Amino acid sequence: MRNLDLVLGVEKRIVFDLVEVVEGRCQLRQALIRDKRFESLSLLPAAQTREKEAVSEAQMARVVEDLGALADFVIIDCPAGIEHGFRSAIAGAREAIVVDGGDEADRIVARLDALGVRATYLVHTHAHFDHIGVLADLKERTGGAGLLHPGDLPLFEALALQARYFGVPAPRVTTLDGELADGDAIRAGCVRLDVLHTPGHTPGSVSFALERGAGTMLLTGDTLFRGAVGRWDIGGTSLEDIVASIRTKLFAYDDAAVVVPGHGPSTTIGIEKRENPFLVT
Repeated sequence: MRNLDLVLGVEKRIVFDLVEVVEGRCQLRQALIRDKRFESLSLLPAAQTREKEAVSEAQMARVVEDLGALADFVIIDCPAGIEHGFRSAIAGAREAIVVDGGDEADRIVARLDALGVRATYLVHTHAHFDHIGVLADLKERTGGAGLLHPGDLPLFEALALQARYFGVPAPRVTTLDGELADGDAIRAGCVRLDVLHTPGHTPGSVSFALERGAGTMLLTGDTLFRGAVGRWDIGGTSLEDIVASIRTKLFAYDDAAVVVPGHGPSTTIGIEKRENPFLVT
Protein backbone atom coordinates (compact mmCIF):
# COMPACT_ATOMS: atom_id res chain seq x y z
CA MET A 1 0.00 0.00 0.00
CA ARG A 2 1.18 3.50 -0.74
CA ASN A 3 0.52 4.64 2.84
CA LEU A 4 2.44 1.90 4.61
CA ASP A 5 5.57 4.04 4.53
CA LEU A 6 3.68 6.62 6.60
CA VAL A 7 2.49 3.98 9.06
CA LEU A 8 6.07 2.82 9.61
CA GLY A 9 7.43 6.36 9.67
CA VAL A 10 9.92 5.85 6.84
CA GLU A 11 8.36 8.09 4.17
CA LYS A 12 11.35 10.46 4.23
CA ARG A 13 13.85 7.63 3.80
CA ILE A 14 12.56 6.34 0.45
CA VAL A 15 15.19 6.41 -2.29
CA PHE A 16 14.01 3.62 -4.62
CA ASP A 17 10.68 1.83 -4.95
CA LEU A 18 9.13 -1.39 -6.30
CA VAL A 19 8.70 -0.10 -9.84
CA GLU A 20 12.36 0.92 -10.04
CA VAL A 21 13.33 -2.56 -8.88
CA VAL A 22 11.30 -4.35 -11.57
CA GLU A 23 12.50 -1.90 -14.24
CA GLY A 24 16.11 -2.65 -13.31
CA ARG A 25 16.99 0.87 -12.20
CA CYS A 26 18.21 -0.34 -8.81
CA GLN A 27 18.98 -3.55 -6.95
CA LEU A 28 16.39 -5.06 -4.63
CA ARG A 29 18.59 -4.56 -1.56
CA GLN A 30 18.99 -0.87 -2.42
CA ALA A 31 15.22 -0.32 -2.30
CA LEU A 32 14.64 -2.04 1.05
CA ILE A 33 14.23 0.30 4.03
CA ARG A 34 15.07 -1.18 7.42
CA ASP A 35 12.77 -0.30 10.30
CA LYS A 36 14.60 1.53 13.11
CA ARG A 37 12.64 -0.26 15.84
CA PHE A 38 12.82 -3.81 14.51
CA GLU A 39 16.11 -4.73 12.91
CA SER A 40 14.63 -7.74 11.12
CA LEU A 41 11.78 -5.74 9.50
CA SER A 42 12.25 -4.02 6.15
CA LEU A 43 9.87 -2.27 3.75
CA LEU A 44 9.90 -2.33 -0.04
CA PRO A 45 7.87 0.83 -0.83
CA ALA A 46 5.32 1.06 -3.62
CA ALA A 47 5.69 3.79 -6.23
CA GLN A 48 4.05 7.10 -5.32
CA THR A 49 3.63 8.39 -8.87
CA ARG A 50 2.96 5.27 -10.95
CA GLU A 51 -0.22 3.25 -11.39
CA LYS A 52 -0.56 -0.35 -10.19
CA GLU A 53 -0.38 -1.57 -13.79
CA ALA A 54 3.32 -0.59 -13.83
CA VAL A 55 4.12 -3.93 -12.14
CA SER A 56 2.96 -7.08 -13.90
CA GLU A 57 2.00 -10.30 -12.14
CA ALA A 58 5.12 -12.02 -13.50
CA GLN A 59 7.36 -9.20 -12.26
CA MET A 60 5.76 -9.30 -8.82
CA ALA A 61 6.23 -13.06 -8.60
CA ARG A 62 9.95 -12.64 -9.36
CA VAL A 63 10.31 -9.94 -6.70
CA VAL A 64 8.63 -12.16 -4.10
CA GLU A 65 10.91 -15.04 -5.04
CA ASP A 66 13.97 -12.80 -4.63
CA LEU A 67 12.66 -11.48 -1.31
CA GLY A 68 12.20 -15.06 -0.14
CA ALA A 69 15.95 -15.54 -0.41
CA LEU A 70 16.50 -12.58 1.93
CA ALA A 71 13.72 -13.01 4.50
CA ASP A 72 11.85 -15.66 6.45
CA PHE A 73 8.47 -14.07 5.69
CA VAL A 74 7.22 -11.83 2.88
CA ILE A 75 4.09 -9.88 3.87
CA ILE A 76 2.31 -8.07 1.04
CA ASP A 77 -0.16 -5.33 1.86
CA CYS A 78 -2.61 -4.68 -0.95
CA PRO A 79 -6.19 -3.67 -1.75
CA ALA A 80 -8.85 -6.37 -1.65
CA GLY A 81 -10.76 -7.36 -4.76
CA ILE A 82 -9.88 -8.84 -8.13
CA GLU A 83 -8.41 -5.84 -9.95
CA HIS A 84 -4.83 -5.57 -11.21
CA GLY A 85 -3.21 -4.42 -7.98
CA PHE A 86 -4.61 -7.36 -6.05
CA ARG A 87 -3.74 -9.89 -8.75
CA SER A 88 -0.17 -8.61 -8.90
CA ALA A 89 0.19 -8.68 -5.13
CA ILE A 90 -0.86 -12.33 -4.88
CA ALA A 91 1.26 -13.44 -7.84
CA GLY A 92 3.97 -14.72 -5.51
CA ALA A 93 1.58 -16.63 -3.25
CA ARG A 94 1.92 -20.41 -2.99
CA GLU A 95 -1.09 -21.28 -0.85
CA ALA A 96 -4.75 -20.31 -0.92
CA ILE A 97 -7.94 -20.72 1.11
CA VAL A 98 -11.13 -21.39 -0.86
CA VAL A 99 -14.28 -20.06 0.81
CA ASP A 100 -17.63 -21.58 -0.22
CA GLY A 101 -16.78 -23.41 -3.42
CA GLY A 102 -20.47 -23.43 -4.37
CA ASP A 103 -20.93 -25.23 -7.71
CA GLU A 104 -17.93 -23.79 -9.54
CA ALA A 105 -15.23 -26.42 -9.13
CA ASP A 106 -13.92 -26.05 -12.70
CA ARG A 107 -13.62 -22.27 -12.43
CA ILE A 108 -11.94 -22.45 -9.00
CA VAL A 109 -9.42 -25.07 -10.07
CA ALA A 110 -8.65 -23.14 -13.26
CA ARG A 111 -8.04 -19.99 -11.22
CA LEU A 112 -5.78 -21.78 -8.75
CA ASP A 113 -3.82 -23.32 -11.63
CA ALA A 114 -3.49 -19.96 -13.38
CA LEU A 115 -2.14 -18.39 -10.19
CA GLY A 116 0.15 -21.34 -9.50
CA VAL A 117 -1.15 -21.77 -5.94
CA ARG A 118 -2.33 -24.75 -3.92
CA ALA A 119 -5.58 -24.74 -1.95
CA THR A 120 -4.65 -25.81 1.57
CA TYR A 121 -8.12 -25.32 3.06
CA LEU A 122 -11.68 -25.48 1.69
CA VAL A 123 -13.77 -23.65 4.27
CA HIS A 124 -17.51 -23.04 4.34
CA THR A 125 -19.82 -20.46 5.87
CA HIS A 126 -22.59 -23.08 6.09
CA ALA A 127 -23.76 -26.39 4.64
CA HIS A 128 -26.41 -25.45 2.09
CA PHE A 129 -25.73 -27.24 -1.19
CA ASP A 130 -25.12 -24.01 -3.15
CA HIS A 131 -22.15 -23.25 -0.87
CA ILE A 132 -20.64 -26.69 -0.19
CA GLY A 133 -21.93 -28.88 -3.03
CA VAL A 134 -18.60 -29.29 -4.85
CA LEU A 135 -16.52 -30.11 -1.79
CA ALA A 136 -15.92 -33.71 -2.91
CA ASP A 137 -14.72 -32.55 -6.32
CA LEU A 138 -12.50 -29.81 -4.90
CA LYS A 139 -10.95 -32.11 -2.31
CA GLU A 140 -10.12 -34.62 -5.00
CA ARG A 141 -8.68 -32.06 -7.41
CA THR A 142 -6.84 -29.75 -5.00
CA GLY A 143 -6.00 -31.88 -1.96
CA GLY A 144 -7.36 -29.15 0.31
CA ALA A 145 -8.85 -29.96 3.72
CA GLY A 146 -12.62 -29.50 3.96
CA LEU A 147 -13.76 -27.65 7.11
CA LEU A 148 -17.25 -26.89 8.46
CA HIS A 149 -18.77 -25.85 11.79
CA PRO A 150 -20.20 -28.93 13.55
CA GLY A 151 -23.54 -27.17 14.03
CA ASP A 152 -24.20 -27.75 10.33
CA LEU A 153 -23.29 -31.44 10.21
CA PRO A 154 -26.96 -32.51 9.97
CA LEU A 155 -27.38 -30.26 6.93
CA PHE A 156 -24.16 -31.58 5.40
CA GLU A 157 -25.35 -35.15 5.85
CA ALA A 158 -28.63 -34.20 4.14
CA LEU A 159 -27.11 -32.71 0.97
CA ALA A 160 -28.92 -35.23 -1.23
CA LEU A 161 -32.23 -34.29 0.38
CA GLN A 162 -31.49 -30.59 -0.13
CA ALA A 163 -30.73 -31.16 -3.80
CA ARG A 164 -33.88 -33.20 -4.31
CA TYR A 165 -35.99 -30.47 -2.71
CA PHE A 166 -34.63 -27.90 -5.20
CA GLY A 167 -34.71 -30.30 -8.15
CA VAL A 168 -30.98 -30.36 -8.85
CA PRO A 169 -28.58 -33.33 -9.07
CA ALA A 170 -27.33 -34.60 -5.71
CA PRO A 171 -23.72 -33.65 -4.92
CA ARG A 172 -21.12 -36.36 -4.46
CA VAL A 173 -20.67 -37.35 -0.83
CA THR A 174 -17.32 -36.89 0.92
CA THR A 175 -15.94 -36.68 4.43
CA LEU A 176 -14.92 -33.55 6.28
CA ASP A 177 -11.33 -33.14 7.43
CA GLY A 178 -11.95 -30.98 10.46
CA GLU A 179 -14.25 -28.55 12.23
CA LEU A 180 -14.48 -24.78 12.39
CA ALA A 181 -14.96 -23.19 15.81
CA ASP A 182 -15.50 -19.64 16.97
CA GLY A 183 -12.12 -17.99 17.50
CA ASP A 184 -10.19 -20.31 15.18
CA ALA A 185 -7.57 -18.80 12.86
CA ILE A 186 -7.19 -20.49 9.47
CA ARG A 187 -3.82 -19.75 7.88
CA ALA A 188 -2.37 -20.13 4.40
CA GLY A 189 1.01 -18.51 3.95
CA CYS A 190 0.75 -15.03 5.49
CA VAL A 191 -3.06 -14.91 5.14
CA ARG A 192 -5.22 -15.50 8.21
CA LEU A 193 -8.99 -15.95 8.33
CA ASP A 194 -10.56 -15.51 11.77
CA VAL A 195 -13.64 -17.67 12.33
CA LEU A 196 -16.76 -16.05 13.79
CA HIS A 197 -19.66 -18.33 14.72
CA THR A 198 -22.73 -16.42 13.50
CA PRO A 199 -25.72 -18.78 13.86
CA GLY A 200 -29.07 -17.72 12.50
CA HIS A 201 -29.25 -18.63 8.83
CA THR A 202 -28.26 -22.11 9.96
CA PRO A 203 -27.15 -23.38 13.38
CA GLY A 204 -23.54 -23.70 12.23
CA SER A 205 -23.23 -20.59 10.08
CA VAL A 206 -19.90 -18.80 10.37
CA SER A 207 -18.39 -15.65 8.97
CA PHE A 208 -14.72 -15.05 8.24
CA ALA A 209 -12.73 -11.92 9.04
CA LEU A 210 -9.71 -11.10 6.90
CA GLU A 211 -7.52 -8.40 8.41
CA ARG A 212 -5.72 -6.23 5.88
CA GLY A 213 -3.46 -3.24 6.25
CA ALA A 214 -6.26 -1.00 5.00
CA GLY A 215 -8.94 -2.52 7.24
CA THR A 216 -11.09 -5.61 7.59
CA MET A 217 -12.99 -7.69 5.06
CA LEU A 218 -15.87 -9.82 6.38
CA LEU A 219 -17.02 -12.84 4.38
CA THR A 220 -20.53 -13.30 5.75
CA GLY A 221 -22.02 -16.10 3.67
CA ASP A 222 -25.80 -15.92 3.94
CA THR A 223 -25.83 -14.15 7.32
CA LEU A 224 -25.61 -10.48 6.29
CA PHE A 225 -26.48 -8.96 2.92
CA ARG A 226 -26.71 -5.43 1.54
CA GLY A 227 -29.92 -4.20 3.14
CA ALA A 228 -31.05 -7.61 4.34
CA VAL A 229 -30.24 -10.66 6.43
CA GLY A 230 -30.31 -14.34 5.52
CA ARG A 231 -33.37 -16.54 5.84
CA TRP A 232 -33.86 -17.90 9.34
CA ASP A 233 -36.92 -20.08 8.77
CA ILE A 234 -35.35 -23.15 7.17
CA GLY A 235 -33.08 -24.65 9.81
CA GLY A 236 -34.28 -24.49 13.40
CA THR A 237 -33.15 -20.90 13.97
CA SER A 238 -34.89 -17.55 14.35
CA LEU A 239 -34.71 -13.92 13.33
CA GLU A 240 -33.56 -13.14 16.86
CA ASP A 241 -30.65 -15.57 16.40
CA ILE A 242 -29.36 -14.01 13.19
CA VAL A 243 -29.80 -10.43 14.42
CA ALA A 244 -27.97 -11.28 17.66
CA SER A 245 -25.08 -12.82 15.68
CA ILE A 246 -24.75 -9.75 13.48
CA ARG A 247 -24.92 -7.32 16.37
CA THR A 248 -22.49 -9.15 18.64
CA LYS A 249 -20.00 -10.54 16.12
CA LEU A 250 -20.10 -8.45 12.94
CA PHE A 251 -21.04 -5.05 14.33
CA ALA A 252 -18.03 -5.35 16.64
CA TYR A 253 -15.93 -4.34 13.62
CA ASP A 254 -15.27 -0.81 12.46
CA ASP A 255 -17.88 0.90 10.29
CA ALA A 256 -15.41 0.88 7.40
CA ALA A 257 -15.13 -2.93 7.41
CA VAL A 258 -16.11 -4.28 3.99
CA VAL A 259 -18.82 -6.95 3.95
CA VAL A 260 -18.69 -9.52 1.12
CA PRO A 261 -21.83 -11.68 1.32
CA GLY A 262 -22.43 -15.04 -0.32
CA HIS A 263 -24.82 -13.45 -2.84
CA GLY A 264 -25.34 -9.92 -4.10
CA PRO A 265 -23.32 -6.71 -3.81
CA SER A 266 -20.76 -5.84 -1.16
CA THR A 267 -21.47 -3.32 1.56
CA THR A 268 -19.91 -2.02 4.77
CA ILE A 269 -20.69 -2.43 8.44
CA GLY A 270 -21.44 1.29 8.69
CA ILE A 271 -24.00 1.16 5.87
CA GLU A 272 -25.78 -1.80 7.42
CA LYS A 273 -25.89 -0.16 10.84
CA ARG A 274 -27.52 2.92 9.34
CA GLU A 275 -29.74 1.47 6.61
CA ASN A 276 -30.49 -2.24 7.06
CA PRO A 277 -34.19 -2.43 8.06
CA PHE A 278 -33.60 -5.61 10.08
CA LEU A 279 -30.85 -3.99 12.13
CA VAL A 280 -31.61 -0.29 12.50
CA THR A 281 -32.62 0.55 16.05
